[in-house]
Amino acid sequence: MYLAVLSLAHQPYLDEEKLAALAASNLPLEEKLGVFLENFLSKLNEGNGWHGRVFVRELLAPSVQLSDFVNSECMGKIQSVRKIISEAAGISENNPALLPCMLSVMAPCMMFIVAGNRIPGPVREITAMQTKSLTEHFKRFSLAGLKATKAFHHIK
Repeated sequence: MYLAVLSLAHQPYLDEEKLAALAASNLPLEEKLGVFLENFLSKLNEGNGWHGRVFVRELLAPSVQLSDFVNSECMGKIQSVRKIISEAAGISENNPALLPCMLSVMAPCMMFIVAGNRIPGPVREITAMQTKSLTEHFKRFSLAGLKATKAFHHIK
């Protein structure tokens, strides 16, 4: 039963079919990354309903069902995200350098799930920013980090 709750809580954030279509699209690499970030960030700014609270609880205090949830609900989404970030970075999907890149791109987005607009100060101000300008910042920041990682590892 709890797996069903986790599944429902996760659905608003990343639609597997839309994510797969984006990953397979012919959009320019930077635009593809931007669309991914904008879609994800726009969902995070839609409010702090029960979906976010359940998902945050699972992120901060993982249950024994988390592994089953990841295996049943997330593997396709992870593969699509891996493809998008791989293309944006110019790093092969099988290169070990890609996994830390995925974390670096996703961690700031995931912070919004955890913090939402409940934390006063700068985090609340950031969550109040327009999705377009926040997306542009995250895209610029991510692309710079991905480019630096590719250069550091001497990947052609």
